[in-house]
Amino acid sequence: MSNLVGLWALIRNEQGKIKYRVFIYGKADHEHFLVQAVCALTGMANVIRIVHLLEMLDWDFYSDGELLTAACSYEFDEGKPPYKLEIPTNKSK
Repeated sequence: MSNLVGLWALIRNEQGKIKYRVFIYGKADHEHFLVQAVCALTGMANVIRIVHLLEMLDWDFYSDGELLTAACSYEFDEGKPPYKLEIPTNKSK
């Protein structure tokens, strides 16, 4: 399941409301992934934690941040989220 690396996901609560927006940053082993939370207000990367594959079963996955933003935009009164997602890069200078 290494194809999950680089995807974005929405984690919803029991009522179906967006709880977290996350970026799957890397793979720890064949069952665990490094998942980075994204701040809903600023779009900046927040906390990274290790998540087991089984914890991801109910997540909504998206191939990039723009699709994720479009998918969740209907949930906001203004018709668009109040943030812009920043896609992490691994570029070294």
